Amino acid sequence: VEEYEKMEFANFLVNDIDGLILDSPSHRTFNHGYFTLEKLDNPLENFKKYKMSQPFVTESGNKLSSMKGTTLNEIILDAKMQNAKYLLVDNKDMEPLKELYENDNSYEYLIKIYDTKEQGMERITIKVFEINYDKFIP
Repeated sequence: VEEYEKMEFANFLVNDIDGLILDSPSHRTFNHGYFTLEKLDNPLENFKKYKMSQPFVTESGNKLSSMKGTTLNEIILDAKMQNAKYLLVDNKDMEPLKELYENDNSYEYLIKIYDTKEQGMERITIKVFEINYDKFIP
């Protein structure tokens, strides 16, 4: 079940959003290998046809990077410098991300666009937030 949920989540990250995704600075919300596998095997069966002479598929499309900062303002400012569009947050994050996870409607500049629990997942607990820089006031 957990492996299936990780693959479903990676599928969402690869196919349903577009842009740089920042993950927790203290730990990864999920194994990024699933993200890479989804990119390699997208569309389905692509991995079997992949040739080494092709451009490296994992370097194209959405990318994952690490957040930097100890406050939410610092994290958002860093995200803006990196031109990131999304934040991944889970229930194991340290403050201030744990606060964001628990109170996901508290910041008008962070729009929750995905919640694994709302998608029926039982093993992984991750929320994805889209950053609206127009509403962010440091």
